[in-house]
Amino acid sequence: MLEGWANIIISPVLGAVIGYFTNWLAIKMLFRPREEKYIGRWRLPLTPGIIPKERARLTSKVAETVGGKLLTYDVLLAELTSKKTTAAVEKLLDSLIDGLRAKDLKISDIISESARDSMFSFTDEKIPDAAKIVEHILNNPELDSNLISATGRVLRENFGMASFFLNPEKIYHNIKLEFRLFIGNTNNHKLFSAKLRESAGTLWDLRVNQLLDTLSEGQTRSIKEKLMQLVAPALAQAANLIASNMDIRSMVEEKMNAFSILEAEEIILSVVKRELNVITVLGGVLGFIIGLAPVLFNMI
Repeated sequence: MLEGWANIIISPVLGAVIGYFTNWLAIKMLFRPREEKYIGRWRLPLTPGIIPKERARLTSKVAETVGGKLLTYDVLLAELTSKKTTAAVEKLLDSLIDGLRAKDLKISDIISESARDSMFSFTDEKIPDAAKIVEHILNNPELDSNLISATGRVLRENFGMASFFLNPEKIYHNIKLEFRLFIGNTNNHKLFSAKLRESAGTLWDLRVNQLLDTLSEGQTRSIKEKLMQLVAPALAQAANLIASNMDIRSMVEEKMNAFSILEAEEIILSVVKRELNVITVLGGVLGFIIGLAPVLFNMI
């Protein structure tokens, strides 16, 4: 009787042990051995393990999936230009303004001397262009008509009846001619540049926190909105440049190849260790059921 029960128990238990062990061994053989094993010149079969042996192919496939289907150009661009990114930039701007309020800085502490020189060099180069723009604006018949009317009004307001003896159109064109000669003179360009530098000299000594304290909450908010209007296009352009030049596939492949086999094993196990343990246990359960099946069949 006891021998009969032993036969009934041994078969399913042995099946459970074999099922558990084979699944455990199969999972281990995914990663082990990590390198080829030899007896003399002959390489042992199933060495290295499946993942070390197929590492290059698996890495390429993972990189292709991530770069081609997950982190695509459209996904990157959408993320870099999302409301979340814009909110982060706004938060950074708030932090910058709060930081400037907390520090006793002069404008010269923020804008370096070399940056100031670059600014003035830029304005020096643009003064002739600005003069040409003004010249172009002055060559406008409608503007001439309006300014002639304005000249006549100023003459009447300041000279009364005597203005009837003055010619507003002639006076306007004489002033216009002198003004055009003035803005077209390169010496005056240099004079304007020198005055600009002189006037800006007092600006550099202003305290930033004092300037910010003079602003109301609405003015501060308006400045921030204006800055965001300037930043937003630059952010979008930078996002497009980043997204179009990021080779996600190569980055993923390079990073994965930099891992040692041990590191790769640890990363994979950190993700699927629980699932692999379930597979091992299921091997034991299935082995038990398979071992129990013939026993039950014989009992029938």
